[in-house]
Amino acid sequence: MKPKKKCILFVDDERNILNSLRRMLFPMQKEWEMAFAASGQEALKLLDNKVFDVIVSDLRMPEMDGFQLLTEVRERYPHVIRVAFSAQTDQEYTLRSLGPIHQYLSKPLNHNDMRNAIKRVCSLHDLLSNSRLRNLVSRLESLPSPTTLFHRLVKELESPEPSLKNISKIIAEDQGMTTKILQFVNSAFFGLPRRITRPEMAVNLIGINVITALALTIHIFRQINQGKLAGFSLDRLWQHSKGTSIIARSIISIETDDKNLADRASTSGLLHDIGRLILIDNLPKQYSEALALASSEEIPVFEAEREIFNSTHAEVGAYLLGLWGLDDLIVEAVAYHHWPGQCSAKNFSALTAVHVANLIEHSNTAENRDDIIAQIDMKYLSELGLENRLPEWQRVCCSINTEESDNER
Repeated sequence: MKPKKKCILFVDDERNILNSLRRMLFPMQKEWEMAFAASGQEALKLLDNKVFDVIVSDLRMPEMDGFQLLTEVRERYPHVIRVAFSAQTDQEYTLRSLGPIHQYLSKPLNHNDMRNAIKRVCSLHDLLSNSRLRNLVSRLESLPSPTTLFHRLVKELESPEPSLKNISKIIAEDQGMTTKILQFVNSAFFGLPRRITRPEMAVNLIGINVITALALTIHIFRQINQGKLAGFSLDRLWQHSKGTSIIARSIISIETDDKNLADRASTSGLLHDIGRLILIDNLPKQYSEALALASSEEIPVFEAEREIFNSTHAEVGAYLLGLWGLDDLIVEAVAYHHWPGQCSAKNFSALTAVHVANLIEHSNTAENRDDIIAQIDMKYLSELGLENRLPEWQRVCCSINTEESDNER
């Protein structure tokens, strides 16, 4: 059976832009069913009469601009993935538009960038089998739009010559975030002879990619209402995410000096449980049921999530991160961190490190330590030829004190 074509709606008030898109994307007609609208009102009429998977809209349009259109789409058609593009450079207007959009593309439009961005977001639909959860993630206002500070960091990161000084200045604007980042970099894992006290020193040590992910993670944790779930510790989840990040980086460092891979593993570790925050913040009653089921049946929480939601926090988190445009290997690590053997890629990766790090970190604070370590997928490690490396990873990583030496709580 042929896979169903994805339906893509393009919106721009300039006819020549729409004609250019038609020509540019003509080779994709075997995979996509495409429609073109010259105004926001025309786009909404099309959406009323047909189910679309993705809408790609210009931001600068008369009468109903792209921000208004995508906001309306978010409310009326939450399942539709929203992509915006614009040539304008007004930063305030662009940042105002981040709320209702999932990805942003700059004009002039490049065929490969456009095609790859749309193919990427289309593939995310298959990650979540539960349409109700997919709609939930698509409509969330507080989480799917990364913080303004995050976008400023990314903009600096993507500049021809990223400046550590500029990155540090951006971070320093938020004292709470600065404190968290300094606590992270002063973890025992780094074994520094002296404490790091300035953001610029932290950026130099662990790199701007990990710093940017830290800023995003800290921002998300701040947004969650601790009181929504009785007995749930947001602080403990933060400690676990931070610890998993540090241990995952350590595992990579033991095996290779590939800094990019270490950065991906560290970032994936920070973000691997983001999906739990989404579920807790939006469906606290159902998540309480999942926690109760896990306790009564003595099963892992992600198995209980599957029973309650027909999905898990890993898939929900990966879906959201994919919408945000994070690196595919990071999305992969988040999606499969509980069941790495299901991933088609069979190589030592950030996924490998996060899968093992997640369980080592849990075991460090659990009474049933051996039971947790037994959840490590040894068949997967054996396929990679790494089953004999686990004792060494445990030896090094279990000695890492991932709690802060000062008063973070």
